[in-house]
Amino acid sequence: MSRWKTGIVCAVVFMAALGIIGAAGNPGWFPSLHVGGGYGNTGVTVTDAGNVSANGTLTVDGVATINNRMVVSRGGSVFVGGTTTGQNQTGSDQRNVGIGELVLPDLTTGHNNVAIGRAAGFRVTTGNENMAVGAGSFGFATSNSRLTGAGFSSGGNVTTGSDIVAIGYSAGRYRGAGTDAHTSANQGTYIGAYSRSEASGGTTNEIVIGYNAVGAGSNTATLGNTSLTGVYTSADLFLRGGDAHFGVTGTTRGVSNHYRGTSTNTPGATMLEALDGTDYYVWMGADGRLRRHTSLPTADTDGVPVAYAHPGVQSVTKNQTTPSVAGVNMVVIPGDWTAGNNITNFTGGQPGQHLVIQGGSSNCVVVDNANLWLAGNWTAANEASLTLMYNGSNWVELSRSAN
Repeated sequence: MSRWKTGIVCAVVFMAALGIIGAAGNPGWFPSLHVGGGYGNTGVTVTDAGNVSANGTLTVDGVATINNRMVVSRGGSVFVGGTTTGQNQTGSDQRNVGIGELVLPDLTTGHNNVAIGRAAGFRVTTGNENMAVGAGSFGFATSNSRLTGAGFSSGGNVTTGSDIVAIGYSAGRYRGAGTDAHTSANQGTYIGAYSRSEASGGTTNEIVIGYNAVGAGSNTATLGNTSLTGVYTSADLFLRGGDAHFGVTGTTRGVSNHYRGTSTNTPGATMLEALDGTDYYVWMGADGRLRRHTSLPTADTDGVPVAYAHPGVQSVTKNQTTPSVAGVNMVVIPGDWTAGNNITNFTGGQPGQHLVIQGGSSNCVVVDNANLWLAGNWTAANEASLTLMYNGSNWVELSRSAN
């Protein structure tokens, strides 16, 4: 018999004598067991309390269960948790990390995912490069990719979409002001507890920041909830590529809208609303003077200079019977007027507005009627003039002259 076989037999006989190997199927008992390590050293020690210690490297080829929790390395991934954690991963070199009960149990070929917390990434199957930290974080995502969640149930209802960030308790979980599930989004960012999408959901490039803040839809950014009373910054505030609107939605006066120019030849303008609801647009003209118009300017010369004591002078378009006088205090009747096209009203007037009409053609007649309270019909002869005042409903004659 060879020396090593002899050694094994002797060791077995010795262990049996000590009672380590039991008889009749009953295991033996020994207070502790020391194995290997060489002369004067202990490699592995197993105590009667079940504790295992090793002076060197302890290698487990398979699944290690510690306190009913599974630790397994599979396909380049590491899973720590219940027996279902990472149980279905099928690929190799997938580099996933799952820690917690019910973490990544449905994962098959997805790679580079990190899920920490009970049921984090619960439904992920083929999704890639996701990070879900917090119980239930992105728990219903399946094939989504590049999701980033931190907080209890962050992104917890999302099933469709990728490139989503949800940070905070239930961030990005709901849509609108209630508890309707936010299931679909792309490139969204939700930061703050209960931060949520706008009511319809299915948004793209939506940014929502703040506790219980509700988004405004695709390609918008929302800062704060409805209780916010101010936004403070010690730096300059720049708005580029869009218009600025200040005021409360649904109100009229007190609202200020700032519009950008659509080209190098189109000025930007600020819109202010008058008492009667008329919108006035104000901007700086190319001549350095402030200008005003009743519509958004399309050219630098639109409207009239605000610097005039009277807002402006304009010629009436030939043969107009109800010309607009919005924003002006003087109009001129052109000399090529065609007879029969009598003026019956001036539109666009403001309460208290004075209007001087300078004649230019005897073919033009301003008619006394319910809109124009005159001393009688007035003929707009050359060098003649008629002065009116608007009372909010009618034009009232103040004077006339025939020079």
